[in-house]
Amino acid sequence: MPVRILATEDDPVLPAEHARRLLAAAGGEVVTLVRHGGHCGFIEDWQLRSALDDYAVRFFASAG
Repeated sequence: MPVRILATEDDPVLPAEHARRLLAAAGGEVVTLVRHGGHCGFIEDWQLRSALDDYAVRFFASAG
């Protein structure tokens, strides 16, 4: 089962350094580190659209 972790640099729960270590250990295949999003936030605009929704759609579409 493919796994994908979306982490952010401004996450107050999972420090960016931990996400970077996970990214390095996974060889960049399962972790995407983005600049903003907080912890489970990923709010894209004032309409509270979630960037995570688009990310998930792209992931599942590429997984075939």
